[in-house]
Amino acid sequence: VAAALFSAAVVGGARAGTAANLAALAGADALRGLRAGDACAVAAAVAARNRAEVALCTPEQERGIVTVTVYASAPLLPWRASAEARAGPPQSHFRGPG
Repeated sequence: VAAALFSAAVVGGARAGTAANLAALAGADALRGLRAGDACAVAAAVAARNRAEVALCTPEQERGIVTVTVYASAPLLPWRASAEARAGPPQSHFRGPG
């Protein structure tokens, strides 16, 4: 039983993390105009497609960054897993190889 509960917690955490990352990336694309729609609405739609629910969405318009917190159900567990992700354009001091 303990192994099943631990496994469910790991799967729920991974699902929440993936949903948060994808939602933040999609929201950042919308904020920067690379995708149509409101950043938080787009993030919520992507989270829903990944069986998660956006609990908090904070867009930073001037920097093009979106921070998203999601909850995802974890099978066999009485609580939901949560994860936070932040996405936006690379910092200006980023240098490529060479």
